[in-house]
Amino acid sequence: MAFRLNATKPNKNAGLPTPKSELYLLYVEDIISMPTANPKGVITEGNIVIADGRRFHVLYLTPSTQTHNRDTEGDVDSRGWKKKITGHYPGDEIEINEFVKNNTNQGFVIVSKTCNSEYKRIYGSKCNPLYFTGAYVDDSEKKGYELTFEQEFADNDPVLFYNGNILVDEDALNPNDPEFSSLFVKIDGSNINSTNKEKLKKALDVGELPTNIATIGENGKVGTTYTKEQTDASFIKKPTSTITQPNTSFKYALLLDEQGNSTKMLAGDLGKNMSNSQLMTLAGAGITQCANYTWNTAGYYLYFKGLPNKYADAKFDKKVVIDSNGQVAISEREDITINIPETFNGSASLGSITIGVNHIYPQAIPNRPSFADEIQQIMANYKNINFTLISRGQWILWTKGNKGLSANSIDSDGFFSLDGYNSDFKDYDSTNLVVDLYSDVSLPSDRNWILKITGFLETGYGGGNIYFGVSRSGDSNIAFGIEPTSYARLKAMGDTQGEYVLRNNFLCIILKVGGVIFTSIYGGGRNNFNTSNAYTELGNYTPRVTINKNQGKISGKMSYKILD
Repeated sequence: MAFRLNATKPNKNAGLPTPKSELYLLYVEDIISMPTANPKGVITEGNIVIADGRRFHVLYLTPSTQTHNRDTEGDVDSRGWKKKITGHYPGDEIEINEFVKNNTNQGFVIVSKTCNSEYKRIYGSKCNPLYFTGAYVDDSEKKGYELTFEQEFADNDPVLFYNGNILVDEDALNPNDPEFSSLFVKIDGSNINSTNKEKLKKALDVGELPTNIATIGENGKVGTTYTKEQTDASFIKKPTSTITQPNTSFKYALLLDEQGNSTKMLAGDLGKNMSNSQLMTLAGAGITQCANYTWNTAGYYLYFKGLPNKYADAKFDKKVVIDSNGQVAISEREDITINIPETFNGSASLGSITIGVNHIYPQAIPNRPSFADEIQQIMANYKNINFTLISRGQWILWTKGNKGLSANSIDSDGFFSLDGYNSDFKDYDSTNLVVDLYSDVSLPSDRNWILKITGFLETGYGGGNIYFGVSRSGDSNIAFGIEPTSYARLKAMGDTQGEYVLRNNFLCIILKVGGVIFTSIYGGGRNNFNTSNAYTELGNYTPRVTINKNQGKISGKMSYKILD
């Protein structure tokens, strides 16, 4: 926003020509930073910062010949100020010829001084410097160079007022010039005053104590060494008593690292073991038995509580057996049998004993569901199914705030590449949905169909942050499909016990049969699947991929077939 200011009548004789002095030239490559202007845009604050060892260079132009111009250029809406300084350098000395020889096409920032102003003027900038052109004249009236310094482009500033430092080579100034005393110290010290004396003292470390001298902390100041009393207080005193267990006063144990640094730890758990305490294990804890080990209960009961019931898990097919010495082992015998002899030896009464055998089953064997046969038949014929690819024209890509479009795309073959990590989404929270790819293909709820997803998940967190599969028409939440469980695994949505598959180069099949949806995913030699109620009464299904911010990069394609 432009400031609305007044320009009232200036001081008397303000329009008189200004006596000019030397110009101070600064090579643009020597500039580290320029001072910033105040809110009104003309007076600068701070210094021009230049590289170490660099200086302003002094150029003399005859004061009466100097002209400093500031002109506007450009059309409406693109006008700016273009600066120019011209003047005459008298003579044909070696120095001026060396200057024009070595500085052709060199950009400068120029600072000019006047005798009646506390401010200097800055012409040019690091990005829009002044370049000089010149002409040498030697006639009956004068001899010397006519030099012109001018910007190539107009910019926003008519001129900048500067009150900072100008550091020049000491041999470019007269030692009696006040400018010299503000920048350099004379060898005889005659221009040192009380103000810069402290600065010199600090710069030369004069009168300061060495940095490694030992000091004692006192009066609130922290020292670098201790008094005898402080040292005694820092050492651990020799013990004079003995206790058998920690108490409220003595409750810490001392720990040391390899460098001898110490810290303390509550001693309450030291000495505890499974023989004298009720303990809880931590993740990764366990015992590795490296020799025969005897656990003698001495007649006391031994309990194992809270074991899971694995009756229905086919992987638990081993039996625990114990011999007469109490040795525990496992057995792969599947049946427990009792051999009944054909002939009983003994009295006649024993020979007429009747033995009854009751077969007891823990539960009825469930019937095989009808949809299982249909799924089996379809999957057996999977390779012969003629799938229809979902093309680019059938996909709709949505990104939050229309950002990240350069990193999220679908090519002409229907192959999509989606990136929830893109830096365009950096301002969003990780719970925000940033990418939603869905198709206008409708998979009907009253017919059987199969959807094939082939893809590559480069990265992906679990926990509901990236899904791919099918949603209900009109709903962005994916109801059936696959999701990551960790950085390297995938699983069918709804599965909690299966073996998870690798996320690289995966194949997913989503099959709807009657009122059931069967999801199977294969990758890295592993397979994971889940069967769910299709809830057909809720309507048709839409192929979809959703990604939350920072939660995954996925590429792939989808194809489908309506089976009946």
